[in-house]
Amino acid sequence: MKFLRLFIIFCLFITLQQNMLGARETETYKAEITVSILENDTVYARNNAFQSLQNLILNAAITDLIGQALFNEYRYLILRSKAIKPSKFLVSAKVLDEFSNEGKFTMKLEGIIQTSTLAEELRKLNLVLKTDPKIPVTVMVESGLKIDQQDLSERLGLLHIVITDFKTIDISDYLPEERYTGDFAERLFNLSTGSKIVYLVDSIPAGEPGFIKAIRTQIFRRTDYAVISAFQLDLPNPLVAGEIDEATQGRLNRLFTISSLETGMYNEGLDATVILEVEGLLDPFNRSEFEQKILKKNRSIKSFTLTQVSLNKSIYRVQSRVGLTELAGTFERKHPHFYFIVEQASSNVIQIESFYRYANQAPEVDAWEPDQRIMGLIADSLGEEFMASELTSDDLMLQPAVQNKFIPKYVEKEPNNNSQHLNRIPPATQILGNISSRADEDVFQLTRDVNSSTLVVEWIRIGKTTLSPQLRLYDQHFNVINNYNLVGRQNKLRFSYTFKETAPHKVFLRVTDKVGYIQGETGGFKTFFYLLKYYWQTES
Repeated sequence: MKFLRLFIIFCLFITLQQNMLGARETETYKAEITVSILENDTVYARNNAFQSLQNLILNAAITDLIGQALFNEYRYLILRSKAIKPSKFLVSAKVLDEFSNEGKFTMKLEGIIQTSTLAEELRKLNLVLKTDPKIPVTVMVESGLKIDQQDLSERLGLLHIVITDFKTIDISDYLPEERYTGDFAERLFNLSTGSKIVYLVDSIPAGEPGFIKAIRTQIFRRTDYAVISAFQLDLPNPLVAGEIDEATQGRLNRLFTISSLETGMYNEGLDATVILEVEGLLDPFNRSEFEQKILKKNRSIKSFTLTQVSLNKSIYRVQSRVGLTELAGTFERKHPHFYFIVEQASSNVIQIESFYRYANQAPEVDAWEPDQRIMGLIADSLGEEFMASELTSDDLMLQPAVQNKFIPKYVEKEPNNNSQHLNRIPPATQILGNISSRADEDVFQLTRDVNSSTLVVEWIRIGKTTLSPQLRLYDQHFNVINNYNLVGRQNKLRFSYTFKETAPHKVFLRVTDKVGYIQGETGGFKTFFYLLKYYWQTES
């Protein structure tokens, strides 16, 4: 009896340990990378290596959660998702080693990933985790159609779907276009009384008797006999139904994806409920405008509830009168108060990025009061060109020509880091700006003052910095036109852009650091001043 008690205690201890391991919220990963040092810019190479290692560590964590095969197949979906970024899940990062040798820079990094939160974001992409339960389904194949059960089982197994029953059925008394009604679905479930989900694989006949031109899959749900998904493989040449070769079987299997299978809709009710994740509602005013002028006026939406608010994301539960694709399309139309980018629309989740259309005039910049330190930085940065104008840091009595050329008349006015908070600056006038950190950015509205289609921008970095300055030009709708970067020791940049037709009345320019925020970074010179001037080139 004593031995039995000890054995039970031991089993309980092992179970507790396994549960604790299963519930771990963070995991530690290590990665190493070697990158080229371009134009002797070691700082940029280090930043590049640090950024790449964060992505490698995050990818390792994702692979642990969903498996290598699923990660390989959905790598593009994962990497392009704005919700899956190292900055959101990397708790800490520690550089274990770094060195440069023969034009190469090597870094080894140790990072801690918050895997519990990462797992939830992966589920929002409809990806299945290795620990997720299997979903049982019944597969019914039209008689005469040759489908390889083993190959299909392996494909569905990758997506955590297990075939509990595979059978061939005679449905010749229903035409292909009739195989979607409630009566037809009821017949299928009567043939498999224990099934909640049925996959029906049938064929679309070709004009010639005995040949088929397509293989179709429909997914039926028992609770309401609804078709919750349908897709088909169109054959390049008509085939005899019993002669499906290995290549055709492989093409058919690849149509079974996380998007086409719609596993999130296998339970009744989810077809009418949509999760709407909105980025860009930066403050309560934007959120209220979005709810009043977009959601409430959208006839496709029956009701909505705000379920979660974070720093830059608002999540709504929406009762929709239309399907997911049609609802997503309503946000892609032109709206008077917002414009949207639909990032993803799958299962019952729509992710959009919103931009509030700035209706008021952007505030003008402030007048600059000459400052001895800034004057000295300008002189040091421009060197001989500046000194040739017989200007010294103590000389504040400037000739007008020199003042217009080198000395700022205005200074940026904070906040000016997004489309709602920006500065309007006049043409042909020198502006002084300051980037205070990697995360800082300045946004300006450039106004056209002449009938011209060519914009010219002159930009000069003032002072020493380890940052990598970048200018980004946008059109009147805040769509990106082009990026312009300083390379190596370059501190001056002049570019022109010619619009195909007459330029819009206003365009936008963003000044920022190309690399962006790096968690845990230390060291100086993470700031810089700059001079900015633009004008519209008159037509000759």
